[in-house]
Amino acid sequence: MRKGRLFVLFYLAVFSFIILFSFLATAESETIKAPRINDVEKEIYVCENSMLSYELKTSDPEEANLTYDIYPKDIFFIKRIGKNGSFETAKIFSGNISKSTTKQKYRRTLIVSDGKFMDAKNTIISTIEINNPPKIEKIGLRTISLNESLQFYQRIDAKDLEDGTGDSGKLEFGTFFLNGNKIFNVNKIGLINYTAKTIDVGNYDVRFVFLIRE
Repeated sequence: MRKGRLFVLFYLAVFSFIILFSFLATAESETIKAPRINDVEKEIYVCENSMLSYELKTSDPEEANLTYDIYPKDIFFIKRIGKNGSFETAKIFSGNISKSTTKQKYRRTLIVSDGKFMDAKNTIISTIEINNPPKIEKIGLRTISLNESLQFYQRIDAKDLEDGTGDSGKLEFGTFFLNGNKIFNVNKIGLINYTAKTIDVGNYDVRFVFLIRE
């Protein structure tokens, strides 16, 4: 092979190397200049009846004015809350988490941009349902007169946010007489249907309870 051809091949190889090196150096330089989202938890948790407030740390070597976004948009939002030189703090937040939005995993992409370069991180926001305390109606004082109607008809108003009312079939009612004999019961839907007798005359302190059937 002639020396001239060897020289041409060597020149082309060196020239290609220089172009490739320049491209890699430029790409690395742009990466260094790009804003960055620092560590983000793989899964973020928020409970029912509370609001998400999660701080996100970012940095930008050029100290540019950064913009933030979260995708897709629905019940979660993001905004910048602070800046200190090349470091910034943003917050992922939400309104009050309702029962209808619990027990779900929301896959979200977090984005920071300086207008030219950007960084993105993925996370999962899990909404957790809580077991709300049940509520039962206070009946108060009831009087049955033997000279009038002997009938005591009362529906116990009990509600559980997760399991409904007595009509759901998931609640089990009970009565506790703190004094005297147990003169009546409450049925499975929370209904008292009692006819007083002469031998039942007296004062009774009664507690009503209900359990949730699994």
